[in-house]
Amino acid sequence: MAFPNILFGKEGTQYNSYTDSRFALGQMLVMRDGRAYRFCLVGATTLVAGNLYQSALPIANHANRTPTATAVDAVTVNVTPGATTGAANLYAEGYLYVDTTPGVSYTYKVASHPAISASTAFDVTLHADTPIKVALTTVSRVTLSHNKHKNVIIHASPPTARVAGVAVKAVTNAEYGWLATRGEQGVLTDGTVVIGDMVYPSGAIDGAVMAATADLEVQVGQVARVAADTEYSLIDLKLD
Repeated sequence: MAFPNILFGKEGTQYNSYTDSRFALGQMLVMRDGRAYRFCLVGATTLVAGNLYQSALPIANHANRTPTATAVDAVTVNVTPGATTGAANLYAEGYLYVDTTPGVSYTYKVASHPAISASTAFDVTLHADTPIKVALTTVSRVTLSHNKHKNVIIHASPPTARVAGVAVKAVTNAEYGWLATRGEQGVLTDGTVVIGDMVYPSGAIDGAVMAATADLEVQVGQVARVAADTEYSLIDLKLD
């Protein structure tokens, strides 16, 4: 069975918000002129239009954890976290990947899991179509990673997680909407930018972009129209 991974929408669809998860997190919406957006769940704070957003912060105590022995074709992996709790389905639509052999580098889509209690083993249920491909042992180590479009937060300065996209409107926390990832979008500007140059996440102002000072971070896009410091430049986004 085939599933559409790109939606083609009419102008204005990118400004819709929703109280339900009607699309997969990260689903792409494309306009006729090629601008692209990604479906997201808003984190604790309402989105601010024109600000850059990032994924939820990674949790150190949910990384490099010991699983129980898990056979090939299993769809449940029992994992013992460190001393940090987590909500039920925190990692649903995200990933469990193996960072230490046996099974190293295999990355599995997470379907569901119960609430996570500190230092207490719990079962992670994988997507039925991606069961375990290489058996895991207690020597293996696994890490849980959020879907980057789940519980998005304003992009910190300096960055603390992956870039997710730019807000196009104010969407209330815990609701769903679209983040711009490709094509023209007004974006909060830190300092002086130059038309035609690339911009990167700001190291000083949350949610802003700045001119490149070194090739150290992800390129957000190319300047199409220049605005003054703390105003909004038109950026040709290149996140997709």
